[in-house]
Amino acid sequence: MLPGLSDSPVPGEETRDAEVLRTLRGQMRLTTLRADIGAALVSKATLREVLQACSEALVKHLQAALARVWTLNEAENTLELQASAGLYTHLDGPHGRVKMGEYKIGRIAQNREPLLTNDVRHDPNISDPEWADREGMEAFAGYPLLLEGRVLGVMAIFSQNALSEAVMHELGLIADSLSQWVLRKRAEEDLRESESRFRALGDSIAHLAWAAHADGFIHWYNRRWYEYTGTTPEQMAGWGWQSVHDPEILPEVMQKWQAAIQLGVNFEMEFPLRGADGRFRTFLTRVVPQRNAAGDIIQWFGTNTDISDRAEFERRIQEGAEALRVALANAEIASQAKDNFLAALSHELRTPLNPVLMTAVAMSEDETLSETVRDSFAMIARNVALEARLIDDLLDLTRITRGKLTLHSASCDLHSLIGLVVEIVRDEAREKQIEIDLRLSAISNHLQGDSTRLQQVLWNLLRNAVKFTPRGGRISIVSRNVPSLDPKKGDLLCIEVADNGIGLDSPEMERIFEPFEQMLGHDHRFGGLGLGLAIARAIVDLHGGTISVESPGHGLGSTFIVQLPGAAIPPSPLSEKNVAKTASLVDDPTMRLLVVEDHEATRVVLARLLKRLGHEVTTAGTLAEARAGAAAGTFDAVISDLGLPDGTGIELMEELRALYGLRGIALTGYGMDEDIRRSENAGFVAHLVKPVDMNELRRSLRQLSLL
Repeated sequence: MLPGLSDSPVPGEETRDAEVLRTLRGQMRLTTLRADIGAALVSKATLREVLQACSEALVKHLQAALARVWTLNEAENTLELQASAGLYTHLDGPHGRVKMGEYKIGRIAQNREPLLTNDVRHDPNISDPEWADREGMEAFAGYPLLLEGRVLGVMAIFSQNALSEAVMHELGLIADSLSQWVLRKRAEEDLRESESRFRALGDSIAHLAWAAHADGFIHWYNRRWYEYTGTTPEQMAGWGWQSVHDPEILPEVMQKWQAAIQLGVNFEMEFPLRGADGRFRTFLTRVVPQRNAAGDIIQWFGTNTDISDRAEFERRIQEGAEALRVALANAEIASQAKDNFLAALSHELRTPLNPVLMTAVAMSEDETLSETVRDSFAMIARNVALEARLIDDLLDLTRITRGKLTLHSASCDLHSLIGLVVEIVRDEAREKQIEIDLRLSAISNHLQGDSTRLQQVLWNLLRNAVKFTPRGGRISIVSRNVPSLDPKKGDLLCIEVADNGIGLDSPEMERIFEPFEQMLGHDHRFGGLGLGLAIARAIVDLHGGTISVESPGHGLGSTFIVQLPGAAIPPSPLSEKNVAKTASLVDDPTMRLLVVEDHEATRVVLARLLKRLGHEVTTAGTLAEARAGAAAGTFDAVISDLGLPDGTGIELMEELRALYGLRGIALTGYGMDEDIRRSENAGFVAHLVKPVDMNELRRSLRQLSLL
């Protein structure tokens, strides 16, 4: 049982506090390890660099003596050492290349089963017990990197201390994440190789071929194009291709090409092109769009086939069409692999955090514990919430780069949003003795926008101000109306967040809104990934506004300025309701709850905390158990994970809604927009993304009880 969850006090508070603090240190090491592994897996480094960073994180946070990662060379059926940290850092030697079934590493890969021991020197599976005895090794943990039945490699560590079950479990989760990342990395390499083959194929065919961005801007021509037209890449840059068209026919070509771009349809037309000898020959031009999984056009592929000689026409068309089909299929597979990896990585990083956050919040409010222990649990809750925020930022950045960040627009009150954000950061500011001065002078303070995303912008700006302002400093938040440059659009809403913190110099101000850019260059002592301001700019841009920064220089503070189009209408009742939802609950309704969760630690902790709130709780770990439980009892609501071993929470909710009229709350590690839409359609009234604060879950339960 976790400390603080017993029903009666335990004597010997000092002893219990020491034990709790040791547990806290262990949990913090695992939390920091997850953060470092997650950051490495989303970086743009090479395969060896990423795996080396993961190995070093294992050594650092688990105090391991040696950590190594091998990947499988399928052609040679050999495991190749890619990373080594700790006692040895070289990649050669007898373990640099290990045949499948050879040594313990090869046997782990061949058997597809982990090898775990806390008695290395007496374990017959260890090939060199004398070395283990000489180096004082106590424990070994080796995990195969498996995905969809496919062996991708092996991860292993040696430790001079015994490894707990919690550490063993965490290593298994890390091995799963590495498996997904290695498969995704190979998919990217396959995509690059596919693109290279496509370009080589494009240079080998008899057609003139080219590729254009979604807006029609041509960015690549094959060698045959330049040979026929006698032009250079510099001459063809941008819209230079118009120079080889017949001027009399060019307007018709442009009209049809622009129409195809706007409608997203295939383009086909016959027209002449001038060759290097100055003569025109007739070509059949066909252009097809390449779409991503969401159906959006990401680029166009075009071919110009010389039809002056009709005898070769059909054969060339068939050849070009097949080449384009293969290229499109390969690109789609690689794109889908990236999307699947992101969703899986988000789930794997969020799920282990959930029981930690729920327990930490509950323990921080447990008055049977000493103040020191409660403060320590509050610190854990803040850090876990921060790690979840980093995961959200990475997913938001992916949505932005792929053009998938969408807004749910409604009328909202900007002053109310500012008040909510100030309340969120007030404790952190009070801890640093920072004064927050509000001067909300805007007379027209309403706008049409996404209140959640706008609150995200304000939170990023205010939290940065608190982070970079020294103890005893001052932050001011000012709102006012300013005239728009376009008199037809009315006044703008201007918000300024100013501090007297570390400030910025001119080069930093030029790049501060770029992804992964951080203040103070490469000084990471303030934490974060440098994504908040890049996401804020994207959200403001989508609202038709602007965001900028001013600073006299280092040590002189900085001011962030946001300007947004205003609206003359007051916020809708829905916006008022959303604001009211953030208030603390007065009374929790007693409910009969069916909790469905396959992650055992989350299921146990969640059930215990819900029972403490007075609810009657029945738990299930699979779809089948949930169906049986629903048939055997009477429930007021369902709290369910979406990913279950034998099905999905979506299926379960649809069934329970149809059979018993139940509604529910989705509690999941999947937080993409399409996941939220699916859960709402199935009958979930709330979609909570792990890790979940218990107060947030209580608010959702109260909302559900009022329906």
